[in-house]
Amino acid sequence: MDDWRELNLANLTRQRLKEFRTAAAGILEQEYGDAQFFVLKEPRISRFVTFYTDLLNSLGIDTKIVISTRSPASVAASLEARDGATDGFATLIWLRHALSSEFLTRGSERVFVSYEKLIEDWSSAIVPIVQNFGNCGWKNVDKAEPDIDAFLALSLQHHKADLDQLDIDPGLADWAQKAYHALSSLEDKPEDNEALTTLDRIRSELDETSQRVGSAFVGELSARYMEIAGVRLELEKSIALRDSRISKIQNELSDLSKDLADARDLTSRLESELARSTIEIDRSKRELAETQKQARDAHKAVVLEAGRAKRVFRDTQREFQLIRRQLEEKLSVKEMSVAHLKYQKSELDAELVRIRNTENDLREVVYEMQRSTSWRITHPMRVIVSALRPAKRTK
Repeated sequence: MDDWRELNLANLTRQRLKEFRTAAAGILEQEYGDAQFFVLKEPRISRFVTFYTDLLNSLGIDTKIVISTRSPASVAASLEARDGATDGFATLIWLRHALSSEFLTRGSERVFVSYEKLIEDWSSAIVPIVQNFGNCGWKNVDKAEPDIDAFLALSLQHHKADLDQLDIDPGLADWAQKAYHALSSLEDKPEDNEALTTLDRIRSELDETSQRVGSAFVGELSARYMEIAGVRLELEKSIALRDSRISKIQNELSDLSKDLADARDLTSRLESELARSTIEIDRSKRELAETQKQARDAHKAVVLEAGRAKRVFRDTQREFQLIRRQLEEKLSVKEMSVAHLKYQKSELDAELVRIRNTENDLREVVYEMQRSTSWRITHPMRVIVSALRPAKRTK
């Protein structure tokens, strides 16, 4: 909240306040549900603590308050880095939040804890919380110690500064220094009357100042904010347009990069293929040269073999012709022999025919003789004569 004037909820209508309470109750239910213990951490609540404490009490939630005090110089450095705020304006914002959180929680169960001490040695810093509120449902703190150490590491305290480094009005610096020292005193003595009196005085002076000049200051600030907001809107549009163009160019560059990568990949594949083809061509050339040499050698061998074959053919042809003449002569002799044998055979066949004819004639004569009477009468005599003949010796 950039308005450092006192926030008075009485300026809201009852209906508007009810709407806010309903919305806040819904958020609490959504965020925490029926959790037995939960932590509600929000620096802006310090400006209207009673709104939340009344709401939580109406919901039956017991409220314990922990106020973290931090050096206004460190807060100013943080706001300058985040929002570009000046030291003076950031100090006013710190004063209003710190003074309101302290004043609006008086009478409540509360503990003050130094932010710087919490970062430096959290286990010691939380002792007052445990002493006043118990362990609040904390379990296994020892097991969580490494995680807590990492979360609260000194290196994560991005903005740390000393009060003397504040470049602000001396009166404002006096308020900030005294208010910070008073709040620090409440860490050890929550009911330190001197510290509370100092805080009341500073808050009263801040309220008086804000009533006299706050409206004019905030009005001017609002007008400046509106002007800045218009410039920022135009700037954001220009940035959005530039970002759109950059995005388009980046997309085009990305496409070109992809095309280039594809081209490089293709070139690499082609180069690899060319290298393989070159190797294959060289191998083919060597094989061709070897084949040509073998072909020449084979041609020479064929020529030599053809000459030898021709000589062999001529010699074979002469030998064949000689053998042929010899065979023809032998064939002529055989043919003459065959002709002679055929002639002899025909003579023998004719002689055989004559012998067969004579045999047939003799058979006919024998048959006629056997049929005659004299042959039959002389048959017994022939038998006797045949029996009386001596038997022929078998050679």
